[in-house]
Order: sequence, then structure tokens, then C-alpha cells
Amino acid sequence: MNIQIRKVETEELRTALFLQYKMHISMMLQERDPETKPMSDEMAMQWLDDKNEVCVRNYAFENEKVIGFMEIYLRKPDDPEYGLNKGLGYMSGYVVPEYRNRGIGTSLAKKAFLDIKDAGVHTIGSYSCSEEGNRFLQKLGVPSSIFSIMRLEFDGLDWSIIDEWLKIAKKPGNNWKVELHTEITDQFVDDVSDLSFATAVEFNKMNNQETIDLREAEKKKWQDSKEFLEKFRQYRCFLVKDANGMVIGYTEGGIDNENPGRFMQYVTAVDAEHRGNGIGKLLKALMLDHIRQNNPQVKMITTGNNDLNAPMLGINSRLGFKKRRTEINYKIRVEEVLKKLGV
Repeated sequence: MNIQIRKVETEELRTALFLQYKMHISMMLQERDPETKPMSDEMAMQWLDDKNEVCVRNYAFENEKVIGFMEIYLRKPDDPEYGLNKGLGYMSGYVVPEYRNRGIGTSLAKKAFLDIKDAGVHTIGSYSCSEEGNRFLQKLGVPSSIFSIMRLEFDGLDWSIIDEWLKIAKKPGNNWKVELHTEITDQFVDDVSDLSFATAVEFNKMNNQETIDLREAEKKKWQDSKEFLEKFRQYRCFLVKDANGMVIGYTEGGIDNENPGRFMQYVTAVDAEHRGNGIGKLLKALMLDHIRQNNPQVKMITTGNNDLNAPMLGINSRLGFKKRRTEINYKIRVEEVLKKLGV
């Protein structure tokens, strides 16, 4: 078996290796979720957009054929949070099934971690939804959090629950205003960023992440997501505001343009001081009712929740969400893994 592992620049993936890159990313995503459709050229090019991060890419070849890869993503020096989080990174990897259990993943890891050895990075995050992936990552690091990836089929949804939860907004004392947003505008970002920042801090703690969020960078994160959402999602976000116009809850997601029968649920958040008043249920009901009224082609909604997030898991369970798979997140200490790998 003539296997070569080498560093690959992004431009090579955009040109000579593009078709192989697109095929392998599609294979990886379909293995995670068999109903995922093959990736389009436009989406694959978007995945290769490195404007917001540095990506160290190593690929395994048998002759000219790509059989696996490992990519480590690091922050760029112009990132507002670079000074706080430059020691953290993220890793993604894949080996074609028929080439597994031959040491290719380990060889990729050796090369990848050697490449970042002197980059000042101390911790790398990664995750897996498969037994093979978990066995591999357990050799490199330790679990940090567990997520349930869930799906709700609209055919089995009890709409009477939605209709009941919609009434929460009309209860006496709930002097709230509901807004629907379909674009990431400057005003929208101004409105939502305080709560989204507080939610990010809370989620990082729940997820056992070491990332330090900077309030001043929160608006940039929303703006950075704008191009992707405009190209590949039919974005929806419901805001609930109090009598003073402050956002006290929001839920966001989007219809996948490459799979229009699926709505992808992102964050649902409620301000800590306003919890226990049914805002989370109301937000879920608003989104589902909106899809019912406007997007009859949508057949399912997908989401993921930390297993420690009992309130949201409870809401999703009540709606009929079913667990599809378990996602385990890992922390990999660079200094320790270099020793384990003998690098």
C-alpha cells in the first residue's frame, strides 16, 4: 500500500483536487446522516473559505487518489478574540471506510499535530458521532460534552400542542412583542447581540469549552454568518421583546437550500431573568407555526442539544423530537498528544 501524507494548500483543493474534496466531504456528511444530499460545487467552495480562520490541511493519498484528510482550524491574528483564544483550535478528519484500521488516521494526526507544534496552540477540540470516530478520538483526548442530535417529522407532530403554546403570548401580564426576521441587518444584530453573547457564555460553560467570548466581537460573529445564510439558508429568526424593546428570547434556524425538505434549528435562547414564563415554548411554537403556514415542502426539523440542557430537551421531547444519534465532543491537549503519538 503506497500511502503518502502531505500538507495541502487550500488553492489546490479549489482546483486540481476539487472534485475529490467535494466527494469526500459529501461522504463524511452522508455517513453522519445518510439522508444528506451530495454537496454542490458552491457549498464545497464555501467550505474552503478561509477568510475567518487559518486551516492547516493534511491529506492522505494512494497514488493520486485521496483516501483521507485531517484539518486543524486556528484563529487568525486579526480575529478580535485572538489574544484570548489563540491557544485553541478545532480538528476535523475523515478516512475512507475501506482504508480504516490501517494506521492512516494516526499518521494523519502525527503530521497534523507536528505542523502546529510551534503555533502556540495548547488545546484542540473535535467530535464524533460514530463508534470508529470515538475510538480514535479517545486515543488522542478526553470527552468534554455529549449532545443529542434530534429530528422531528412533521407528519407526526401534534399541532394542538403548538396551538396551545402560541396562546402563551396572550396571557395576562405578558406584555411582549414578537418579531420575525429573515435577514441579518445591522438593527437586528444590535437588538439580538446582548442576549446571544450571554447565551454563548452560558453554552461554553455547559459544553465545557475553554473559549473566552468577547462582547465586542459578538456583532462581528453575526455579520460573518450573513454571507453563508444568504447563500445557503432561508433564514428565520423570531425575537420576543419586553415592553421596553429589549430582546428576552429568540429562536433561529433556516431551510437548507440544498435539501429544502429540512429545516435546521440553530439556537433557542431565553434571558435568564425571564425563564419559567413559557418563552421557550412560545418561540418553538412560533417557528413551527410559521413553517406550517409558509413552507409546506418542509418535512422535518433537525436540532442538537447538550444532554445537560434539560429544559430544552424537555420541550423537544414534548414536541415529539426523536434522538437520531449521539455526538461526543473531545478536548485534545497538544502537548500530551504529541507524546502519545511519539512526535
